[in-house]
Amino acid sequence: MNLVLAGFPRRESSFLRLSSMLEQLLKEVRVVYLPLPIDVCREVVEVASRRKEYDPGGISNYIGASLERLWRPVLGKLAVILGSPGFHHTLLSCLYDEEFKRTLEDRGGRLAYLLFKANAYGKVSLDEWIDVFADREPSSHLEALRAVGGSRAVYLTDRYRDIVEAEQQLAGVKACFIEDFTPTPLEVVDIIVNVRRDLLPALREAVDWSIRYLNILVRSSSFDKAYEVVAGDSAYKSMLRKLGLKVFREPCTRMG
Repeated sequence: MNLVLAGFPRRESSFLRLSSMLEQLLKEVRVVYLPLPIDVCREVVEVASRRKEYDPGGISNYIGASLERLWRPVLGKLAVILGSPGFHHTLLSCLYDEEFKRTLEDRGGRLAYLLFKANAYGKVSLDEWIDVFADREPSSHLEALRAVGGSRAVYLTDRYRDIVEAEQQLAGVKACFIEDFTPTPLEVVDIIVNVRRDLLPALREAVDWSIRYLNILVRSSSFDKAYEVVAGDSAYKSMLRKLGLKVFREPCTRMG
C-alpha cells in the first residue's frame, strides 16, 4: 500500500509544526487525505486554483470556529502549496460528509453538560459517557484509505484512533509522526468505547482524566496547555502503559 499516515496531536503547536514541514513532506506525494468534511477540501482547492486568500469564515461553516483555528495554518499552507506550479497534479481529498459538523457540535454540547454535572454535583455516569462517544454508524474513512491504489498518498490526521485502527486493519500501511503523539484522555475514552471494549474496566479512570483535561482546556482556552499537563503527568503515563496505548514516536522525514 502506497499510503503513509502522518499523525500529530490535536494542539496548536502541532499544527504550526506541520505547516512548516508541509512543502518538504509533500514533494513525493500525489494524494493528500484529511480527516475533515469534503466541503473543506473543495474550499481549499478553490482558493489554490484561483489564487485567492484563505477564508477562515468559509471553512468555519463546515467544521466550527474552534477546529478551524487549529487547522488554519495547515489549510492555509496547503492552499498556497497546491496553487504553486510544482504541485498542480497533487490531489486533496477529505474523508467525511456534511454530518461532520453536526456530530462535532452534538458531542461538544453533551460533553459540556457532563462536565457541568461532574463539577457542580460530583455526578459521573459512565453510561452517559459511553453514549456520547459510541459510534452511531461505521466510519467510511478506512474504506477510502483501503482503496488507495498506485498513487503515493499521505493521510494527515490529528486522530489517535485513526492510527490505531489503521495499524489493525490496513495491511502494509506506514505511519510516522510530526511529533510524539500521546493520546488525550478523550481519545482514550473513544478507544475504549469503540475499539478496545476489553478495556472497559478502565473507563472510569479515563473519564476522570477527561474531566481534568476538559477543565484545563476551558480555563486556559489552549489545547497546548491541556495536552502538556496530562501528557507530562506520570500517573497518566502509567495509565496508558497499563492499557497498552503507546506514545507514537517514529518521526516523519519524507512521504515518498
